[in-house]
Amino acid sequence: MTCLTPSISLECLKKRCLWLAAFLCFLLPAMANAAPGCQASTGTGTASFGSQTSIKINSSTQNTSIANAGVACGGSLLTVLGAPGYINAVVSTTNGSKLKNAAGDTIPYQIFADQTYTYQITPGTALNYYNSTLLNLLGLTGSNNAPLPMYFRTVTGALNLSSGTYTDTVTVNWSWSICTLVSVGNLCIGPVNTGSTSSVVNLSLTIGNDCTINAPNISFGTAPLVSAFSPVTQTISVQCTKGTSYTVGLSDGSNASSGQRRMANGGNYINYEIYQGASGTTRWGSTAGQTRASGSADVNPGAGTGTSTQGFVYNSKVLTGQTTPPAGTYTDTVVISVGF
Repeated sequence: MTCLTPSISLECLKKRCLWLAAFLCFLLPAMANAAPGCQASTGTGTASFGSQTSIKINSSTQNTSIANAGVACGGSLLTVLGAPGYINAVVSTTNGSKLKNAAGDTIPYQIFADQTYTYQITPGTALNYYNSTLLNLLGLTGSNNAPLPMYFRTVTGALNLSSGTYTDTVTVNWSWSICTLVSVGNLCIGPVNTGSTSSVVNLSLTIGNDCTINAPNISFGTAPLVSAFSPVTQTISVQCTKGTSYTVGLSDGSNASSGQRRMANGGNYINYEIYQGASGTTRWGSTAGQTRASGSADVNPGAGTGTSTQGFVYNSKVLTGQTTPPAGTYTDTVVISVGF
């Protein structure tokens, strides 16, 4: 029996259906891998490093990120990676990859495509997000469109920074070309999704004033009578954020009575005092007129420099004219406060 006559038998129809089914079975595997491609998703975003001190910026990196850096791509991109394509990001920055404040101080930073800080984005050089390792790191394994992120990290070092808000503007030029339908042999057999867009990320970091203090303990040594203790002359060193004017005060201690500093051993006491300068007689305290200003420092007077320490010399004495208490170890704790 042939199928060339105008009349078609049921048996001939069955043969045609089988032939059509075989043809469809041949095409479907060739068109199994599909992806939705990419699209512009935002124009401007912000990323803040928060508020830190100048001292912490020097000792530890600060991190921030933006979840949507301007482009969203389909999670099923992993299924079409065998075909030629790219998702390129080229960045440029206003301040040359540095956060800058009004005084002109700068903090360098780096840009990355992933949260493990493996794929660094160098300004002016395209980074291609279209590779399996990076897409897996970003979690783009689903079927829905997901925004591409960016990560930012400051660089530590001997940075001399004043207080203020530090900013920079990052412009990201995106371009992409993604085949949306790929054959089993990784041949592009479907439409190619192409496009380009620009986005802006505004970065900020705020630095506040801060100081570090280095103060040695005072030891009067051992003596049989209170009148036999020798004075002790030492220096308190302070390092503060650049441009910071401040004052240094000393508390009356843990055992003071009517403003008189005392070292204690149980219920017994030895009166003593701390005076400003190597041989001065002006009490160094915490009230008005008793504190020391940064401009009066004995070493490097003036506002804080951010990198060098300023020294405040003092002399401490066990006061004569008091009865010698029972033998023992007498102690006190004095709190140093820096106000700015």
